Amino acid sequence: MRGFSRAMLIGLMATASHGVMAQEQPPVDGAVLEEIIVTALKRAQPLQEVPASVTVVEGEAFTRAAVVSLDQITQVVPGIRMQSAPGGTINPVVRGLGTSSSNDSFEQTIGLFIDGVFAGHARDYAAALFDVQRVEIVKGTQAAILGKNTSVGALTLTTKKPGADFGYEASYMHEFELGSDIMDAAINLPVNETFGLRLAGQFSNEGGWIRNGLTGKDEQTSNRKALRATARWEPNDTLEWIVSAQAHWIDRDGQTFYAGADTLGRLAQTAALYGDAAFTAGVKYVSRGAVRPGFDNIFDYTQGWRTNSTINLALGDHTLTAVTGYANMT
Repeated sequence: MRGFSRAMLIGLMATASHGVMAQEQPPVDGAVLEEIIVTALKRAQPLQEVPASVTVVEGEAFTRAAVVSLDQITQVVPGIRMQSAPGGTINPVVRGLGTSSSNDSFEQTIGLFIDGVFAGHARDYAAALFDVQRVEIVKGTQAAILGKNTSVGALTLTTKKPGADFGYEASYMHEFELGSDIMDAAINLPVNETFGLRLAGQFSNEGGWIRNGLTGKDEQTSNRKALRATARWEPNDTLEWIVSAQAHWIDRDGQTFYAGADTLGRLAQTAALYGDAAFTAGVKYVSRGAVRPGFDNIFDYTQGWRTNSTINLALGDHTLTAVTGYANMT
């Protein structure tokens, strides 16, 4: 989120969730080495053994930076850039390469995987980001392992899973410059020794960062709500089944792009055709924008839900994994 230099964080934190990614190794010269395990290439392996350029960021970094969606991860994740487009779509760019997000039907050349399930359309990148274990970015072509839609790279998001102990997390943040609010909460519920639940949710209301002189509003404002339920079943030492379901709602009001200059006057001519004869563009970040004909304002509303299922079956020294998912977004 832009403009969080004046943010205030008020939170309660008491977590008992398990599944920590780092594993402690024997100390060397008084130091403790941590082995980072990644799953970006479809199997768990130490980061040092991955034959690719991988960037790993822990989920706590997104909470501290007030990042509430994937299009804002550039604040804490190096090596990737997110470009917003009209209609609420997002265009990820790695090493200067990406796919146009102007059409919702286009699949991205930087594949997005959420808990192992591919989500390749531009609108999938606008979903809420909360209760995250880690985010991994793999740079370079990975088509041989991850599929044809990873010709530039891949972005893997792993959510937190139910743990063995009861615990909860809650945080609230208010940002004064834009008048934004962010609330996150999660609770871990171990039902019995073989079954556990984790419930998580997020609410964010982001204020606009630029003044629209035509409408008199600060734009673009965004309101996000999201809920997720995750269940883990481990009847024995060889079988693990994890199922999750998530629903989210995103309501944006105002324009995505504004003109910083109009040296040839062509933008003013276009605005006049749409009924705004007083269009201005300058360095003071004050703009007038024409609305779409027949509409009082420019807006975008997105809602969707996603289900994931992961089954791990241990057979001797090997583990068979089945990952399935379904998503619907409108």
